[in-house]
Amino acid sequence: MRTRLMIMLSFIILISSCGNKVPSPRYAPESKEYTFFKTLADTMDMPILNPAESNELVRTKKFSVWTSDIMPALYLALSQQTHNLYNQERSQFLAFIHQAIKQEGEKRLLLTEAADLNIKVDEDSVKSILNNYYSNSGGEEQFIKNMTTQGYTVEQVNKDIRENLIIQKYLNEMIYKNADISETDIIKTYEEPK
Repeated sequence: MRTRLMIMLSFIILISSCGNKVPSPRYAPESKEYTFFKTLADTMDMPILNPAESNELVRTKKFSVWTSDIMPALYLALSQQTHNLYNQERSQFLAFIHQAIKQEGEKRLLLTEAADLNIKVDEDSVKSILNNYYSNSGGEEQFIKNMTTQGYTVEQVNKDIRENLIIQKYLNEMIYKNADISETDIIKTYEEPK
């Protein structure tokens, strides 16, 4: 009986620990991204951006947003401005980070809602947009070179395209279709006294 109870308790602990696993740090210690975030965390006195750790920034019942989720966007936006970056006030930098967290949280919320409604996009739609990117960049090879220079992989671009298409489809099917506003309504609202 005691053995059975211990096995059940172990099983329950195992199941509950699988729910919200801490992701591994995104960057290897020898990478330029790791060095960038380590310097940023130390210089701006923001240990939450330490690239050796994964810190939870937002938690809901259905998802969490971790530092590793916002780091690629932060790196893309900030790494080109390192000469000005450390001259900014900490409050400006915090506002920028809060905005990145908010955007990631909103994106996750929309993707979660779309998944709950089983909203999906087909692979042809993703490939079509990717092919447009290739054409606009002077071909697939040049596009991949450009993305690699910015720290992205083709897999990340595919994922971003798919997620953006899912969000757009969710918004079109669930939000915009219910937002019938006539031109008359717009004019009436515009002409109302303020």
